[in-house]
Amino acid sequence: MVEPAGTTTSAGALLRVRFVSKATRREAFGHVADGVLAMRRSWPDAVEAAIDVGRLPADDASWPWVEIVTSDAAADPRAVPTLVAAGCAGIVVATTGNGTVHRALEAALADAAARGCTVLRATRCLAGAIVEPTLAAVGTLPSAGALTPQQARVELIVRLLAARAAVSR
Repeated sequence: MVEPAGTTTSAGALLRVRFVSKATRREAFGHVADGVLAMRRSWPDAVEAAIDVGRLPADDASWPWVEIVTSDAAADPRAVPTLVAAGCAGIVVATTGNGTVHRALEAALADAAARGCTVLRATRCLAGAIVEPTLAAVGTLPSAGALTPQQARVELIVRLLAARAAVSR
């Protein structure tokens, strides 16, 4: 079978390549963690809304300021309130493993979110995924799903631009 441009096959299904990452077939869409199936992403059956790049402000200096903060064993939370005080509109926290955040950093990020700074968790592990709580945990920082921290930063910039445009209408 000749595959159309921009597609690949997996387990007999034709998929758009943007939904497929370099992983073993059994890990492509999920994995088992603690005896529970954790989906890495939804099955690729819906078409995502396209970004109209022509509508983005040409001057990137007017784009919202979004930074990436890394969570690790020696995480220092002092940068978070400094970023918020300086006007940072969004923070992506590059998490360990399945989306956990160092406890010292988590409190600072929750405070940043309470002050209006949008915070997203994204895993640093290329073959990993954020494991969402089974029940909606109070105070859990939202995740960027299967996006890398760098992809999540761009996603957050676009979301903040869209929110700004909606308010100005």
